Amino acid sequence: FKKILETQQLIFDSQNSLATQEALAFSLQAQGKYEQSKQLFEQVLEIQQSTFGSQHLSTLSTQHNLALNLQYQGQYEQSKQLFEQVLEIQQSILGSQHPSTLTTQHNLALNLQYQGKYEQSKQLFEQVLEIQQSILGSQHPSTLTTQSNLASNLQSQGQYEQSKQLFEQVLEIQQSILGSQHLSTLTTQSNLASNLQSQGQYEQSKKLFEQLLEIQQSTLG
Repeated sequence: FKKILETQQLIFDSQNSLATQEALAFSLQAQGKYEQSKQLFEQVLEIQQSTFGSQHLSTLSTQHNLALNLQYQGQYEQSKQLFEQVLEIQQSILGSQHPSTLTTQHNLALNLQYQGKYEQSKQLFEQVLEIQQSILGSQHPSTLTTQSNLASNLQSQGQYEQSKQLFEQVLEIQQSILGSQHLSTLTTQSNLASNLQSQGQYEQSKKLFEQLLEIQQSTLG
């Protein structure tokens, strides 16, 4: 019994140490010290894989965080491989509708978009959006974020009308729920104005930009 307690204490101490190390990695990342942060994430991940296994939720969380770190540094291919590994395990263990699975799939879609792989990215965004709309509803912040990113994806592919429709839907909901002065609302309005400008609808675009500027001047000074 004593040996069991000693073993449990060792595991507890190890978990606490890893949590502290990972917290430091986040702190360094927030300061823009990506390489130092990456090294800590890698150290934590190596220990977790050895101690808990590659399918443990803590291991997957750290691998996901390391993938994000690499993405921030522009190391998209390495990041993509890590996201794909995490996603495959999450889909197998947690299921395709679990919030963690959807977050990973969403970040993988962003990764592909950053690499210019718009069609692959679009398909992932559409899958995530469909599940979020079904489970969370069309007005949930996560759903709106995915819809907005899908709109940006379509715009990057020159599918301006489809993109515009999605931006308009997001904007309408945000104005209703968050208000016209909320940062998310303003960001969507700016994206919609840029979309209209790209289509040559300059007068409509101008009106949106003018409204945006008026709000920013009154709220931000």
